[in-house]
Amino acid sequence: MFYLALSLFSVRAEEGLVLKLEASKTNYLLGEPVVLYVSLQNTSDEVRELPLFLGPMAGYVDYKIKYPDNSKKSFESSVTGELINPMKAVAPGKQIIGEAKLFYGAKGWTFKQPGSYEITASMFRGSLSSTVIIMVQAPVDESTSNAAQLFLESGDVGFFLFFEGGDILEAIQRLEQVANEYPGTPHATYANQVLGSRLINDFRLSGNFRYTSI
Repeated sequence: MFYLALSLFSVRAEEGLVLKLEASKTNYLLGEPVVLYVSLQNTSDEVRELPLFLGPMAGYVDYKIKYPDNSKKSFESSVTGELINPMKAVAPGKQIIGEAKLFYGAKGWTFKQPGSYEITASMFRGSLSSTVIIMVQAPVDESTSNAAQLFLESGDVGFFLFFEGGDILEAIQRLEQVANEYPGTPHATYANQVLGSRLINDFRLSGNFRYTSI
């Protein structure tokens, strides 16, 4: 879900490690789920033990967001993950790749207002990514505005989109409403994707994670 061609940003902050933060696009409509992609490459000449999971839920990477009002906050995940196999031996030249679902967290929806947001990632070893700047645009018409409102007014929708499925009745009803009443909006595309995926996937099962709500 949410995979598009990537634009690349990176910076070398520690000898032998390169942390990269990537954005599938730089412009989003209000209410669109923002997912960034992160990688950690071993550029040294020796095998290194690196975190296998780079998303905010695992806690190894801190994602700091500068909001349109110039305030800065670290993203707080709405769930924690109990890691079964947290580290992996990474050979020289190889990398760990993951995704950061930043659109919904412990404080609710993250990108609730139109404007420019600046995002950086940093790690426990001092590695720092360069800044990814995304622009959240105001709704372009009434349909897009209504669809965005149905998303942003509901934490259940945010949680449902985060897990790409679930059994939350309010979320299902809102997503079905978006899909049926506002089919021409980007929000309807996301709604159809997660409503379809819930029929074939068990959102509670995800490899090396056991999820706990905060």
